[in-house]
Amino acid sequence: MKFFDGNWLVRKGVSPHFACEAYDADIGPSGEAGEGELLLYCPDRPIEGRGGTIDGGLLTIRLTAYADGVIRVRLTHHAGGRGRGPAFALGPPSPAPGGSASAGPGGALGLRSGAISARVSRKAPFLVEFLGAGADGRERRLTWTGERRSAWVQASGAPDDVPDGTYVLEQLALGVGELVYGLGERFTPFVKNGQTV
Repeated sequence: MKFFDGNWLVRKGVSPHFACEAYDADIGPSGEAGEGELLLYCPDRPIEGRGGTIDGGLLTIRLTAYADGVIRVRLTHHAGGRGRGPAFALGPPSPAPGGSASAGPGGALGLRSGAISARVSRKAPFLVEFLGAGADGRERRLTWTGERRSAWVQASGAPDDVPDGTYVLEQLALGVGELVYGLGERFTPFVKNGQTV
């Protein structure tokens, strides 16, 4: 679905609530985060004092070292709800061998899974970078998400192609010449660049 007209204009009837900062975090294994996990709590407005934690929206972002060289990212807003079954129980994934979460200097957070890592800035503006080793062995940025790219969205009275409801939005940066494939069975062109999925 398209929530924006171009890059900056929001469509009529759409109200995005962007993640502003990684205000709090659990580093696995502790609290809610498991082994090889990093759990981020990202409010939709800057928290400047204790009163700022009242009556605001929150995105929960869970980064997991899912397999060697794979980092799974899950965004949720109000994860609870009625089970719509049928469903069957799945065991929790075992963390990737060598997957580890850590806190660095200046409050930066990190998660490593093999040659891939995620680095999170704790201060505004919101920024999560995904890094990998280049051919020369030096770490380079593969993609990133940041300010105005991760949000929960309310739609009410929007155009017909956006039904009323609440949605989660995520945008990753792509470099020139990068292509997106896959995303399940779809009867559209194989390369997904420029499509709304």
